[in-house]
Amino acid sequence: MYNAILIKAKKLLEENRLLELVQFAKYQLDLDDDQVELWKIYGVALGNLGHVIMAKKAFFCALKHDPLDGIAAGHYVAACFQDGDAGSGVT
Repeated sequence: MYNAILIKAKKLLEENRLLELVQFAKYQLDLDDDQVELWKIYGVALGNLGHVIMAKKAFFCALKHDPLDGIAAGHYVAACFQDGDAGSGVT
């Protein structure tokens, strides 16, 4: 099931159907928040929509579930800089 969720999320991202992706990911994460890859895709979609603070929180959630995920960490730091936060934490 998790694989099917990721496949759909990636397809929505590739097709730039960001609003649909955000709704889909939020629904899936509300059901099961232990989905690191989906948190990252969700964060990318939010960032692309200009919701930097929400994207930062999504990447932080990915890091809570996998603190060693370098991709999530990179996205989190980038979102912090975009937000003017410079990595001080989630606001």
